[in-house]
Amino acid sequence: MSDLYCFRDRNEVSAYLALHREILPALVEAHSHIQAQFGSGTPVVLSVISEPANRQSAELFALISTSLPVGQALAAMRRLDEEWWLDVPEHQTGALNFDIEFV
Repeated sequence: MSDLYCFRDRNEVSAYLALHREILPALVEAHSHIQAQFGSGTPVVLSVISEPANRQSAELFALISTSLPVGQALAAMRRLDEEWWLDVPEHQTGALNFDIEFV
């Protein structure tokens, strides 16, 4: 997975992926779709995020790092959702989210 994604906290992300192996196929498949929508070489950072009051609420975020103008980035995200993500079987999505991180 580290050949496709950067890890914000390697130990935390690795532990999350070990517990939620069902999302691995979606993560592997997502990479090419993200590159197609946001441009080749677009970095994506995996980060485990939870509510401070509830550490049990942890979810994995794939943060798409982009310097595209806001309108273009939102349009690319909408295309990613419509052309791929919304068709991924629910059992593979688990607590996995995709979002934009402007750089």
